[in-house]
Parts: sequence; C-alpha cells; structure tokens
Amino acid sequence: MTRTPTIKSWVYAFKIQRNLVTTANFEKLTTEHGFSYVHMEGLRIANGSKKKVKFLVFDNQVIDQEAEIFILQNEKFIQFADQTGLNDQSRFDAFAETIDGHVQELFHVIRNDGTQWYDPVHQDADTDEGFVRMLRALFVLWCKHNNPADSLATRILSFEWKNHTIRGTFYRPSEYKLRLQSLWRIHDMLPLIGDPTTDEAKLKTSWNGLTDEARDYIIDEKEVDPFDTENHGANQITYTDLFDLLEPFWNRKYKKKYENFVEDKKGGKRKRDDDEDADDDDDDDGHDNRRNRNGKRQRNDKRKGRGNGNGKRNDRNGRRNDRRNGGGKRNNFDAPCQLHEGGSHPYKDCIFCPSGNNFKADRAKQFYESGKAPQWYKKTYESRVLNNNGGGKQQQQYFIQPQPGASFMAIAPASAPQQQLPPTVPTYFAGQGIGQPAPGQLAPTFATGTTSTAPAQKQQAYTIRTDASGKQYLVPM
Repeated sequence: MTRTPTIKSWVYAFKIQRNLVTTANFEKLTTEHGFSYVHMEGLRIANGSKKKVKFLVFDNQVIDQEAEIFILQNEKFIQFADQTGLNDQSRFDAFAETIDGHVQELFHVIRNDGTQWYDPVHQDADTDEGFVRMLRALFVLWCKHNNPADSLATRILSFEWKNHTIRGTFYRPSEYKLRLQSLWRIHDMLPLIGDPTTDEAKLKTSWNGLTDEARDYIIDEKEVDPFDTENHGANQITYTDLFDLLEPFWNRKYKKKYENFVEDKKGGKRKRDDDEDADDDDDDDGHDNRRNRNGKRQRNDKRKGRGNGNGKRNDRNGRRNDRRNGGGKRNNFDAPCQLHEGGSHPYKDCIFCPSGNNFKADRAKQFYESGKAPQWYKKTYESRVLNNNGGGKQQQQYFIQPQPGASFMAIAPASAPQQQLPPTVPTYFAGQGIGQPAPGQLAPTFATGTTSTAPAQKQQAYTIRTDASGKQYLVPM
C-alpha cells in the first residue's frame, strides 16, 4: 500500500528530541534503516590531500524522518564539492549518485522541465548557483509543499519548554537552546516564500513556553525585562539569551533530580527520555494533555504566559481578560471544521487553517479582516501568521541572489536584483564517465556501498501539471 505524502509526514518528524534516523550512526543507517550508500573521493584544492566521504542514497516516495538528515547531507555534499573543486555540470552528475528511485525521478523532471524554483534553460542553470536552486526545487517536490520553510517555522514555534521533559524533569536550558538553534538552522536552508520569522517572534514564543516560575525567576531575581518594554524593545534579548539566563534556575531546582534519575521502581522500566508533544497537532484545543499515575489522561487549561513582556500585573490582567472575553472553543486540528457551516471537511483541510495542507494566505487574510472570524481564529491567525512571520505572506515569484556565507537554500525576493552570470564554459563534457576528469579538474570516483555498480535504469519522463487549487502533480510524458 502506497502512503500519500503529506506535510505532516515530514514536518512532524522535527522534534526537540531528534528522531532515530537522524541520531543513528552510519552503520545503523545502512543495516537497520535500509539505506544504501555511495563513496566519493577527490583531492582538496587547498593542499592536494585526498578526501573520502560516504553519502547515503535517498529513494523513498514519502519524506518523513529522513527529512532532517537529507537536508544536512545536502549541506555536507556542497562542502565536499567546494573543497574538491567539483563544479558546474559535474556537481549535478555527482549528486545524482546520491539519489535513486522516486527521488531520482523528481530530479530528472526538474532538470528537464523545470519548476518555479529552477529554470533549466537559464544561462546559469548548470552552475553552482543553479545547483542550489535545483536542491530547493527537489525538496519542494519531494515534501509536497511549496513553502516548506514556513511550515517548519510554524512547527518550531509550537514547541514549549514546559511541555518537554528528559530524565524525569525539564530539559536543561542550554541543551534545549542548542536543539532550537539546530532546527532554525535547518529552517534557514529551506525554500521560503514571504517574510522570514523575526527574532521577536522567536523570543515571544520561547517566553510563552516557560513555566510561570521560570518567568518569575528572570523578572524578579535576574531583574531582566526580556522585551525591554521601557525602551520599546530597543534592547530586547534573543531567545538564546533567554535560555542562558535560565540555566542557574535549572541548576538550582532540577539538576539534582536529573542526575538522580533512576529506573521506575514499580515497572522496572526506565522512564522515557522525552515525553515530546502531548498532542502533535499544530493547532491544539487549548489544553495540556497529561497522564496521571494510573495512565489516565488529564486535561487542564493552559495558563497564558507573559507574552507581552509588560510585567506580572499586566500578565495577570491579560489572563483575566482572556477568560472574560471568551470567544468560543478552538477548532481541534482533526475535528470537523467550525468555520464553514455544513462543511464536511476537517479543520486541518480548511483553506483558513494556517498549519494545514490547503492553507490559502490571501483567503485567510480576507476572512480575518472581514469581522466574521470568531475570536479563537483571530488569535490563531495572529499567532501563526502575523506574529510568526512579521505580517503575513506574499505569494510571488522569487529568484536566487547568491550571498557569500549564506545558508545554501537562502533566497532573496524578486524585488532584489538578480545576478546575471556570463554563459558558462563547459568543464565536464558529454560522454565523459564518472571518474574521468575534465581538463584541469579532478572528478570524483564513486563506489556503491550496498548495491552494485550496474548502469542506471532508464528513467521515466514526467511533466508537471497544476490543478485548480494550485497544487502541483506529476504526469508521465
């Protein structure tokens, strides 16, 4: 049975606790997780020394827990290519050795027919800059989402420190911070349409995710206003500063419990290292989902954090006003949609659901501004769209603008000048096989780890079609 790729199938694989595929060593990836691999070898430009690297081969139709390791491997591949002088067409040819099956079919579609992210007839299509655009297009087609960076940002911003435990207590702030930094780094490598997530939004969601006691510690004991309200935010701290401030609090209150963590006396089983999300839906129902000692689920109203940074008094008043204003119950992610009367679709499939597969930014904005949206949806829209990304999305065409030192998938809006490169002089000629260097350049050699070196099978040609809702799909030619 073929699984249908969805946003949930890849974005939910990103968690505070890294998944089993990402944390596995190379041997386990090939023996326990079924990856084949390929050897690449080249000479470093800097000193002429030999560099050998093993790359996994990706072929699955559904991108799930492989998403994180695939993105990181692509960065590793670019570093290898830069260090060994593997440029232009030879870079594409070498990368093709790291993909197979469905992923390789998508690669050929992009190279032959192009997408909005990659134009095969552009004068720099076969350059290193064109390769970056190809990676962007490949991930978009594979994960079935035309704005994966925004989807991952929504996921990261939903994490709350108070809802995650390890070894029987809260995560050490320094460890939690490092994981968030890693996730944001991966986010910055993905294609993004619209405005990036602001530092203020990252700080606000991190602050709201702390316990009341942790917030009191920062305000009362450390005497720090994270949002620098007095100066209108001129010197507000970052989310990483926030967790640095929290480290002494954790050491004093939770470190001993963390170090003394032992096996559960009753069951003889070691407690889980991470309870992860109580509910994996991006849009929850406004309740904590916890289990008591008998395993039964308890539901307690979440307490609002001091998201505005105005101190304890305003925070208490804000929570009191929220209770008074009400505004109706939130729509559960998998429940029938409450926004369309008589609608048969679940909320997650609604065009107004910010974290759903069918979200339409323009229609959602109109609904939000129409005055017909219930209060719970307004708050959802403001937190998921306005606050998280600095004022909403603009669906428009984007072009690459290479910047030294930038993440390999970072892009610039169409309003920025597009760098025009002179026609590329081929350095890797048609007919040359892998292992035969172009003039003045050493091409890498390849040796398959768990599969034979037989010639690749002929690939089915596809073309891209767009349906009435704007979704892209593949049709055999």
